[in-house]
Amino acid sequence: MTTSDTASPRFGRVRTALRALPRAGELIWQASPRGAAALAVALVAGALLPVGQAWLGKLIVDVIVAGAQRGGAPATILRDALPLLVGEFVLIALAGAISELSAALRHVLGGRVRHRLSLLLIDKALDLDLQAFEQPAYYDKLQNARREGAMRAWGMIDLCQALGQSVITLVAFAVVLAGFSLPAALLLLAAGVPALLAQMRHSNRYVGFIKAQTATSRKMLYLEHLLTADTSAKEVRLFGLGEPLLARFERLFADYERENVRLRSARARQGALLGMVTSAGYYAAYAWVIWGAASGQVTIGDLVLYLLLARQARTAAQGLFTALGQLYEHGLFLDTLDEFLAVPRRVLPPANPCPMPRPIRSGIEFRNVSYRYPESASWALRDVCITLRPGETIALVGANGAGKTTFARLLLRLDDPTEGQILIDGVDLREIDMDELRGGMAALFQDFVHYHVSARENIGFGQHDALEDQQRIVAAARNSSAEATITALPHGYDTTLGRWFERGQNLSGGQWQLIGLARALVRKAEVIVLDEPTAALDANHEAEIAARLGEIGRGTILLVMTHRLSLARDADRVAVFDSGRLAELGPHDELMAQGGLYARLFARQSQGYAGTIRELR
Repeated sequence: MTTSDTASPRFGRVRTALRALPRAGELIWQASPRGAAALAVALVAGALLPVGQAWLGKLIVDVIVAGAQRGGAPATILRDALPLLVGEFVLIALAGAISELSAALRHVLGGRVRHRLSLLLIDKALDLDLQAFEQPAYYDKLQNARREGAMRAWGMIDLCQALGQSVITLVAFAVVLAGFSLPAALLLLAAGVPALLAQMRHSNRYVGFIKAQTATSRKMLYLEHLLTADTSAKEVRLFGLGEPLLARFERLFADYERENVRLRSARARQGALLGMVTSAGYYAAYAWVIWGAASGQVTIGDLVLYLLLARQARTAAQGLFTALGQLYEHGLFLDTLDEFLAVPRRVLPPANPCPMPRPIRSGIEFRNVSYRYPESASWALRDVCITLRPGETIALVGANGAGKTTFARLLLRLDDPTEGQILIDGVDLREIDMDELRGGMAALFQDFVHYHVSARENIGFGQHDALEDQQRIVAAARNSSAEATITALPHGYDTTLGRWFERGQNLSGGQWQLIGLARALVRKAEVIVLDEPTAALDANHEAEIAARLGEIGRGTILLVMTHRLSLARDADRVAVFDSGRLAELGPHDELMAQGGLYARLFARQSQGYAGTIRELR
């Protein structure tokens, strides 16, 4: 191995550290320009004050020595030194005030930098495709960025200030010290280099450890969520999962902590050893200057000045090297942040967007559409051709994994086709303005969100710019059969739903489903997608919703994904998916007459549960 080969990783680490400095400064400036500027002024002032204090200390000693040599009275000597004493007092008081101001600025800026980091993560999450949320790699990158962000926010502020202040102080000290002894000044600075290299080496190991433990950390967070969340509380107690899950959590933590302690212990041992090296360099420089004083080359005041500067320079040098090492670690974190922010987006907005056709006139055409999920060898949809006509209700049926949900995702442009086109009135979906497209579509998914806010907001979130339109919200609740549930609540539409907040009212699964349906219906949409809209409803509400499908879908394209084929019977057409292909398409009666897959599914479901159980046996 050549010398350049062994040196290059270290120089790479230095470059990483130095590259992190402007990136960290950019984050701080974006968080608060005025606060960053004020902190910079305080930094420069705080860095130069120690030099002024040391210089005044030298002058005071020189006045005292000179007065004693000429036999002056103590009062006279004190009078001569008094202006210098007052000046040093002023500098010390000013240093204390600047220190307090800097602490307050760092605290405020730290909160704002943390907020800025949170905004970056949230903005990126909002910009990403749905596919990203379905891949473990996304959560690993998010976890790394989110977990470190909270800790690094204040760290970057302190680090930038410590680094800047140390550099300015050291430059000022170096100018003065070099006047006494250039070799001693160089020796003092060089003594901290081994500590810097060791700090960078440890930082590299530690960040590597953090990245390697990302999946473990996410598992721990997931177990903590299971043990503390309302959504899992019933099952955890019913099945006695509390102790087993807690034991699993403890095992994961023990493995994590074992490696963490090993790394920290190694760092402490190295730090103690290299601290001795640094101290040896400091006292070697000390001895050099004492030799100069003993030989009469410098005055007593000069010696005192050197001693003050050398002690503070040693502290500043240690601070500089420690800050550089930590800056390298921050640089690795910022690389992790940038790695998350660089996650690519696949569903891209059009360069020259077209308006959303409203109303849709000729319909939505799936033209030879195929789709394959990333990193999957099989097709989720294959060569699907269908035209969805305005004012039509279409039921999507088929086994789990047959392609119904993928079909709906492509229609809503949560994904783009791998092959083929989806056209609205002849315009490719990918050419339509995304905000207009999403604004013209509504959906109720099986895993719809239970918002722990008021009933009014739970519905109004479906069209957030209509939150104050009470008439529209009430109409949506009436159309979804949720009105009776809401009016029975203590404060009607202003009642907080869920149990997370005080005076919140919990709902049954079926009641939540009616609220979710109202959320989809509050939007004036051209296309409505309902995924198992009656899955949690009792027989009466299911029959009521089934009877209202025609009214709900009037003037829109209504897609109903369902395993309950009683809903499909009232649809204008039924699209039957099988293994990613559109196997059958037509009205209920026609498909029943054909005696194909749909007819067999309908017949089996019509037999009832008892017959199905007998068949399975």
